[in-house]
Amino acid sequence: MPRATPTVSICIPTFNGARYLARCLESALGQTHEDFEVLVVDDASTDKTVAVAERFVARDGRVRVTTNPRNLGLAGNWRRCVELARGAWIKFLFQDDYLAPTCLATMLAHAGPDTPFVVTARRLDVSGEGDVDIRGWYETHEAKHLMARRAEWPAIVPAEQFADCLIDYPMINFIGEPTATLIHRSLFERFGPFVSDMRVLVDWEYFARIGVNRGLAFIKEPLATFRVHADSTTQKEGRRSRFTNELDGLVMLDRLAYHPDFAPARAVAAQRRPPVDLAYALARAVRKAQRQAKVGGDFDDLARSNFEALQRRIPRLSITPPGYAKQRLREMGWAGWARIKRLLDRGLRRGQAPRPG
Repeated sequence: MPRATPTVSICIPTFNGARYLARCLESALGQTHEDFEVLVVDDASTDKTVAVAERFVARDGRVRVTTNPRNLGLAGNWRRCVELARGAWIKFLFQDDYLAPTCLATMLAHAGPDTPFVVTARRLDVSGEGDVDIRGWYETHEAKHLMARRAEWPAIVPAEQFADCLIDYPMINFIGEPTATLIHRSLFERFGPFVSDMRVLVDWEYFARIGVNRGLAFIKEPLATFRVHADSTTQKEGRRSRFTNELDGLVMLDRLAYHPDFAPARAVAAQRRPPVDLAYALARAVRKAQRQAKVGGDFDDLARSNFEALQRRIPRLSITPPGYAKQRLREMGWAGWARIKRLLDRGLRRGQAPRPG
């Protein structure tokens, strides 16, 4: 009999994932740590996703399936998973992904009262699926950001170190996907729900919210696998509007600049020399997005409509912080002087080069 309150809830939010779900569920049930439940929360799929999941319910009492009466969307379904989970720890596992057999056991060994957020390295599965552009983007991201973090981070990453990295890369998810995380339930009680204003960076904003306050435990061994293919939610959102990442970036910067949960990041930014003003960073990003949305070209009427809707939901996006114009002039002056100096240095180097005999 499964326990009423298992140690871990493996939460699998699904939507039209029948093609990949069986392997995902097999990896969940194949864990060496056995005190868990598998919670499948289906977001009103129109394929055979629920039928696939129900076969596993009949096979193992630790699996349960619930279906949303209407589609809640990505962030809404993730929130529903947390609400229905019974475990002390939440282990997200996406319908396309799968876990190594020792994933839960190893992550739990690194978890505790002082480390309620555990992150593991992960592998990519691009096994012939997806086009060259998709493969290339993920492989580049892996090499530039995730691999770099694996090399640099200690086993315990303090909140200040995380915040320092976040300031440099606010729109780049250097944690990985939700499948690579283990989160104690108390963090959801402390930090609230996922942000509904985001479409692609939902998980990254939440991880950053936790990281700047609590830090994380990091496992360099890859214990999860993220499957890359053209039908994933991220790819569908990207095709729906190529402006999606730009808008998510504005939400991220707005929260960094103003939300109480990101106050530790602002404190670290203020200690930089020169200090980093995140409100100015947001204002610059808004103006860039405005130019892109108006120019047309790569962006369409949907992009402009989405941008205007986001401004209505977050009025601060239309506000210019005090002193912004003067600061931009100073920055332009510094950039101009740096360019002149590079040209002068290049000219000096050429002038000092030995002449051919």
